[in-house]
Amino acid sequence: PPGSVFKMIVTAAGLQEGSLTPMDRVYCNGEYTSGTRTWKDWKPGGHGHVDLRGAVVQSCDVFFYQYGLKVGPEAIARYARAFGLGDATGVDLPGEKPGLVPSPEGRKERGRPWHSGDTLNMSIGQGALLVTPIQVARMTAAIANGGVLWKPRLIQRVERPDGKLAYSESTRMNGQV
Repeated sequence: PPGSVFKMIVTAAGLQEGSLTPMDRVYCNGEYTSGTRTWKDWKPGGHGHVDLRGAVVQSCDVFFYQYGLKVGPEAIARYARAFGLGDATGVDLPGEKPGLVPSPEGRKERGRPWHSGDTLNMSIGQGALLVTPIQVARMTAAIANGGVLWKPRLIQRVERPDGKLAYSESTRMNGQV
């Protein structure tokens, strides 16, 4: 599970789908009750009043529990896949794993119902959600570069236009770059 970096997916899905705005606020007292279960925030006692920016900066679980339910598991799963999660990146490494983006439809196909607790877990990057480190790097790069999802590449060397070596794995290992 990727943990709190996944909150950016919930944020993107909510903003794009219109179920979340930058002005939305919650009061975080350190826990959120859904049904008969209480879900804890990572910060005992909570974060107090937080808007979207504050929730991202402070990684407020309670905010993302509440807005994850509003965004909905289908939209969260759809955006996670759009950011390249749940599918192999195609990086030049043998045996790359695809990870898993759970969804209500996928659970239904396997005869297991989706519960609100599944959405709460997914909203903070936990539960059945599985990603690889290179998928997280690719997702983060897409956020930073304006939304382009590049296929990652591993390189051994980079040459300047004049043919001189700019980077080499062997020179980096020897502390020369």
